[in-house]
Order: sequence, then structure tokens, then C-alpha cells
Amino acid sequence: EKFSMKDLGSLSFFLNIHFKPMKGGYLINQRQYIIELLINTGMTNCNTVSTPMTKSLSGEDSVFFENITLYETVLGKLNYISRYSRYWICGI
Repeated sequence: EKFSMKDLGSLSFFLNIHFKPMKGGYLINQRQYIIELLINTGMTNCNTVSTPMTKSLSGEDSVFFENITLYETVLGKLNYISRYSRYWICGI
């Protein structure tokens, strides 16, 4: 069978990843995806920490445990961010 193809131009955005052509390849980032994740989880004003969990954390201490769907969604997005755009980490 034959399939028709359409030239969409240079690759710039695909699967929540921005691609910027550079000499010898592409520079990729997910800045906008990460900003949207922070906004959707209400974490735009949070401070950074070297270890995000305390030793005494319990299920009652977090809103994520109140809504398991939200918790699973955030974990899935964090997995996507850390795994699929960082080829040197995921072993592609």
C-alpha cells in the first residue's frame, strides 16, 4: 500500500518536547511542560530542596495521597520528563 506524506517543515515541537536545531543536532527541552506541571500541581512557589521527602513523611501529610489519580498522574509526568527527553539517562 501507498501512504501519502505531508512535509510539516522543520521539527520544533513534538510530544511536549521543544526541538531547536543546532549545528550537528538538536537542543531539546521540556521547559513549558515542566512549568505546566508545576502550575497544575500548585507548586510554582515551592522552594527547591536536595531531598524532597522528609524522614517522617506519612500519607496524611500530603494532598497527593488524598487523590490517588493526581498522585499517579504527577508520577507519570515526572517519569516522562526524566526518562524520555534525557537520552543519556534512559540509554537510547
